[in-house]
Amino acid sequence: MTEHTFITGILNAARLILLIIYALLLTIIIGCIQLVTLAITHIRKKRTPSIQQKSAQTSHHSHST
Repeated sequence: MTEHTFITGILNAARLILLIIYALLLTIIIGCIQLVTLAITHIRKKRTPSIQQKSAQTSHHSHST
């Protein structure tokens, strides 16, 4: 009985550790994705501000006609 409870305790601890590792990995992956998306949007805004303004103007013209 004592051996069985000891083994189950180890298994429960291992499950907890695995869950913690999984949660950490998820947070790291999500953080990386957010950083990448922020960087991409920042670069796009820097590179093409005039094109966005032009497209907005053209869309307004098309609506008026």
